[in-house]
Amino acid sequence: MVSETLFSKSDGLGLFEKYLYVWLTLCILAAIALGELAPACRARRAL
Repeated sequence: MVSETLFSKSDGLGLFEKYLYVWLTLCILAAIALGELAPACRARRAL
């Protein structure tokens, strides 16, 4: 029931399409954070 209301196409756009810019922004920020953290983890592990 909940997924039917969240992803309904009653207004033409579903939840994913309506907030696509939010998902893209979150993915970009996560990729930047991972890129910043990954070298630090590798350097710490090498010690």
